[in-house]
Amino acid sequence: MQKIKLNDFKRLFIIFFLSFFFSSCGKKLPPPSFDRIKPDIKKAYYFSDGKIKLEASEEILKIDSIKINYQDSSILENFQIIKNLILVQYDPSLKVNSIDIFSITDLNDNVKDINKIKILGEPVKDEICPQIVKTFSKDSIITFLFSEKIKDIDFRVFPDFLKYSYILNKDKLTITFNNLNENFVEMVIDSFSDLSDNKNRERSEKKFFTEELFFDLNLKIENRMPKEIFYLYDVEDHIIMEEISDDKGNLVFTNLKRGRYKIKGKDFFLDTLLLE
Repeated sequence: MQKIKLNDFKRLFIIFFLSFFFSSCGKKLPPPSFDRIKPDIKKAYYFSDGKIKLEASEEILKIDSIKINYQDSSILENFQIIKNLILVQYDPSLKVNSIDIFSITDLNDNVKDINKIKILGEPVKDEICPQIVKTFSKDSIITFLFSEKIKDIDFRVFPDFLKYSYILNKDKLTITFNNLNENFVEMVIDSFSDLSDNKNRERSEKKFFTEELFFDLNLKIENRMPKEIFYLYDVEDHIIMEEISDDKGNLVFTNLKRGRYKIKGKDFFLDTLLLE
């Protein structure tokens, strides 16, 4: 058996190391993957539903604010980010000159301000009705968010003795109640219109502050027209709630306290309903 000396091991190691070193010298190292390119806007054009669409060069993480420069004024407008698309609300009744974007940031935190963006094409006639996209409540305040700016709204609040104030600002309705001792509020919205006079006439009914209320009142109203409006009254003759019967005459009042109630409708009256 042939013996290998220690010097032979050293010699083999040196040859292997030099071979590996020289073979690696000719290879290019991969380029650094860190993105230092700031985002930009490739295209801006009028979109439907009272919006302007901006196409960014890459996916956008956040934007501080967007200002639309109208012919006689400049207004910070609401916007929505969908990956590399930005939908900006604007007033179709005003002429848009340009758009300024402040602190547009990509996924690698590259930040840039972009000014005087010009809009391509002509304004698209808005024929889409606005929608309610979100509702929430906190303390004595109820908030409705809409899909676009709202010009006017027709709503009612129950119980009808509640005192409140409201602010309709762009795409948000805020209702603030005074001394809200009741743990229940019903909001009924009959209609609301956007800046292009598209009116949503679909009745919307929302209930708030119902955490501690568990009683429901179920009735079958015979020989009545479908989709009739009925009102629930308390013993002091205040309207507590408004509901609409279904196609089969079923009527349900939900989230009630214990007590005595009355129901009234067109040529209809039902007295002394007790919930115990």
